[in-house]
Amino acid sequence: MIKILLVIVGYISLALGIVGIFLPLIPTTPFLLLAAMSFLHSSNKLYNWLVTHRIFGTYINGYLQFRAISTASKIVTMVLLWGVIGTTIIFHTDIFWLRVVLLLIAVSVSVHILMLRTLTKEMMKQLKVEKESY
Repeated sequence: MIKILLVIVGYISLALGIVGIFLPLIPTTPFLLLAAMSFLHSSNKLYNWLVTHRIFGTYINGYLQFRAISTASKIVTMVLLWGVIGTTIIFHTDIFWLRVVLLLIAVSVSVHILMLRTLTKEMMKQLKVEKESY
């Protein structure tokens, strides 16, 4: 029963992580890490699929091993984050305190993203070498 629950949590987390790739307010990596942990404790097949996946595996392994994300991920995150929050602040709310909260969220997320290391070619090569050993 626990394994079934963990598989369900893993799939929900994976879905939220995928949504987070496209929506800046939903974090991708934490949900993918939760999915990996859930699959690790419930299904070796799903865990191995996730950590060796061409897209998701890079997020998970890059973050776990190096606390780093790709330059493209940083750029996309920043553009979407500021685009969505900026549009909301300017066009969709007249409430001052909500504008301040949204601005603080955007600044906080930006600081966090910019403080993460950037995946280098050497890091990516190391991830690929380790990925092939699965």
